[in-house]
Parts: sequence; C-alpha cells; structure tokens
Amino acid sequence: MSRIVVRLGRDRLRGGLLKLASAAVTLSAFVAGLNYAYDHMRSDAAPLHPPVYVEGIETPEPGTPVQPAPTLTLAPGLPTVTSPPITFTHVS
Repeated sequence: MSRIVVRLGRDRLRGGLLKLASAAVTLSAFVAGLNYAYDHMRSDAAPLHPPVYVEGIETPEPGTPVQPAPTLTLAPGLPTVTSPPITFTHVS
C-alpha cells in the first residue's frame, strides 16, 4: 500500500513540474514578445516612403480631372489551338 502512495506522489510531482515548466516557457515567450515590441517601436521621424521626384513630370493640381484608365474588352469563347490529336498516352 505504501508503494502505491509513493508512486502516486511521484506522478503528481512529475505532473506539477511539467505544468510549471510549460508555464515558465509560455511566460518567457510572452515576455520576449513584449521586449521585441518595445525595442521596435514606431518612430515618427523615420520615413516610410521617401519622396520621389522625376524631373520634367508635373504633378496635377488637386481637383483637376484625371484621364480614366483604358478598359479591356473581352469576347466570349475559347481560343482555338492547332495541335496534333492525342493518340497515345502513358495510361493507355
């Protein structure tokens, strides 16, 4: 009887240590993520998109009409392909 009680105690200890280790790993991953986010905070002084200037191209004034993009007209049907008929395949 005492062996069973000792064995149950060891199993409980192993389970508790496993839970404690998994909680420690989870907590350390959470803290590492917070640390990474803190170290990589957004800087308002950093340029996200540097200005592009092309000489000779004028930018339109706000409110001027812009020419619409060309449209693509599709016709119904499938394109025909001239290829030799299949007479032999690797399956047949």
